[in-house]
Amino acid sequence: MPTINFPSGPSLNDTYNLGVRTWKWNGEAWALQPLTGGFTGSQGYTGSTGIVAPLTIDTTNNRVGINQTSPATTLEVRAAIPKIRINDTDGSDLITDLCGAAADFQIKLDPNNAGTAGSFRVFISGEQKFNIRPTGRIGIGTNAPEGMMEIVNNTISDDSLLLTSTEDSSSAGPVITLKRNSSSPDDGDYLGQIKFKGENDADQEVIYAKITAKISDASDGTEDGILEFTHKKAGSNAITGRWKSDKLMLINGTGLDVDGTLTVGGTAITPATVPTISSISPTAVVTSTSTAVTITGTNFTSIPQVEALNTSTGIWYPADSIAFTNSTTIVATFTLSVNGSYKLRIENPDGNAVLSSSALLSVSAAPTFSTSAGSLGSFGGGFSGTVATLAGSSDSAISFSETTNVLTNASQANCSINSSTGAITTTDLGGSSTTATTYNFTVRITDAESQTVDRSFSISTSYGATGGAQFN
Repeated sequence: MPTINFPSGPSLNDTYNLGVRTWKWNGEAWALQPLTGGFTGSQGYTGSTGIVAPLTIDTTNNRVGINQTSPATTLEVRAAIPKIRINDTDGSDLITDLCGAAADFQIKLDPNNAGTAGSFRVFISGEQKFNIRPTGRIGIGTNAPEGMMEIVNNTISDDSLLLTSTEDSSSAGPVITLKRNSSSPDDGDYLGQIKFKGENDADQEVIYAKITAKISDASDGTEDGILEFTHKKAGSNAITGRWKSDKLMLINGTGLDVDGTLTVGGTAITPATVPTISSISPTAVVTSTSTAVTITGTNFTSIPQVEALNTSTGIWYPADSIAFTNSTTIVATFTLSVNGSYKLRIENPDGNAVLSSSALLSVSAAPTFSTSAGSLGSFGGGFSGTVATLAGSSDSAISFSETTNVLTNASQANCSINSSTGAITTTDLGGSSTTATTYNFTVRITDAESQTVDRSFSISTSYGATGGAQFN
């Protein structure tokens, strides 16, 4: 391969010819110009001022070597630190270097720190698949990763992250490690967290659950760790479970629901069968009146104890008698002399019991009538006005209503009754009737506790003689 001795002290755009090849001075170096008349065989050039490295063009195998006289690939660059530079001159002057260093292959984006804030992106079929941001964040399936690495996968048919081991021995499979490398570890330090995020119906991001690992004891030789489980509970974050090395704790109102057999220390524990209360009837009873109350629920056994708890005084009152119907129904008879609201408690013979979470039974005086039963009077047929005003009382607000269909029936007495005042009025007593009639009906008073009392009354109508006679 011949040595090229270029002229010294060239001016810009000076040329130098050697055989069929031409070089031009670009102000910094002699630049080899493209062949214009074709080139065959392999030709290398070495040496001298302005030549950074020798160039070999192998036209037989369509290969180019830089500092390599026998290129083994389409382009082979050989140097202590071989480098290919891509310079984007479109306003950004962004430089990208592809280089080898020892056993490494390096891609250097903006090695001169021009501050162009470019990203390293990989596109396949015109679609971006991989992205490294200037901040170091990595995005797969997204060009704006929100964490140091974010993988966006919108299908459930593909795993978002799959770690596979083909090891056939009993060695551990794929391993995920969360490590906190602290120079001053201490009790209570967080070691790592796994968070489970989603949105609520207001399109707000919410952490619904998370698992946290902590140091319980960082002392050498007595190290201990904790796993904590946190849930979003009624809108607030709550630690619901704490798993220590010696016990599992359910906290902040978290219960244990076992569907099956619970074994403790080798002994199977049979879950307690606790009674429940779903409803009672009636829900209101009259003061000092013996009343049978039917209680509906589950898990009743013969024969339970039933008590009523006055929510104001805190005094317990046992039922006068209890009749067991079946596992879902019992009848307790009470005579309660103190007005008030009462919770009910049922205790099975095995000691399992339930106390209603709220008052189920109210005790109060029953409503009474002040107006005597019987006739409210006799009126001329077609009378218009107030027939009578019924009176009554109770320890709460009362209302009046008819239980029969006589008083307020337009085809019979043709009256109305004011539910608040008890006033019975009409614009045409008896309606279309022209015959003297006694109307018998029943009125009910109901108080705020739904207690009732009924009383029977009557109204009579009379009609004078019609036509006339003449006396001479």
